[in-house]
Amino acid sequence: MTDFKDLDSWTDESFEDIVTRSMIALYETKLDKCCATTNRLARFTMDDMLRIRKHGIIIPAPDRLYLDEGDDSPIDGGIAELSLTGCFSFGEDTDPTNPDHMDTYCEIKYFRRVNKLPHKAASVVPGLHYEMIYVYPQHNSVLGTRSFVTVNPKTRKVTPCVELGSRPFAQMLQLHNRDPDILKMALGLKFGMQVVDDFRHQWRITAHADDTKVTVGAYAENVKSLLYARTLPMTPTGRKRPILHVVSAHRRRMKEGTEIDIDKFLRGTREIEMDGTLFKVDAPDRLIQEMLAAKAK
Repeated sequence: MTDFKDLDSWTDESFEDIVTRSMIALYETKLDKCCATTNRLARFTMDDMLRIRKHGIIIPAPDRLYLDEGDDSPIDGGIAELSLTGCFSFGEDTDPTNPDHMDTYCEIKYFRRVNKLPHKAASVVPGLHYEMIYVYPQHNSVLGTRSFVTVNPKTRKVTPCVELGSRPFAQMLQLHNRDPDILKMALGLKFGMQVVDDFRHQWRITAHADDTKVTVGAYAENVKSLLYARTLPMTPTGRKRPILHVVSAHRRRMKEGTEIDIDKFLRGTREIEMDGTLFKVDAPDRLIQEMLAAKAK
């Protein structure tokens, strides 16, 4: 099994490993018995799993950095806007010392903005409400838990919501603010917002299944090598068609002998097939915008 923490960029083995693990995780169907005994607010259900499968997972390139400066720190200010939803993974369980997660092979984090908090959940501060779900697929079942947080749209500070119970609100709030699992949910949203926003700067390779997808962030120089085993599409002469790539700016000599400047442009096929799976390649959104702006001048 690949240790993704030691990678600067994907290798052929690590790329295939992360796509396979994530795809298998999305099709897990047996919930761990612990899910049924969890309190209703935090309870993870098969409906949640189906929603995550429909959404699909994004996985950033291994060396991308995401910031957290403590429990009271806001979401990174460099983000263009707060996303409505997202589902991401860094590959393995990020807390392998937790005895409940020893068999976890792909931790998944999912978030979405909700208009209204559920019964038994109370917001401590005004702002935008988000549902945060952590999923821990294991070899024989899948564990999951949920929580709710509030984001101040101006300061972007994330504050966990409080679960109402039989105890006084002040006491519940005090217990809530010390719960490491609740604080972990807030941290997950901070990372999730950064991961989704950062994806516009990365090349993306998406593996498609019947009703889900896994999208992996990569760099231009290793997209071709990661998809080395592709079988389709082919040229009329039997060669593999080139994958989407950037053609650098250059000068072209015309038949008349004159030379013209050619701006950089994208060339190649976006869709390929490898080991029976359809893959799609997308250039970074920012690169496309820059090229369109240069062309408009």
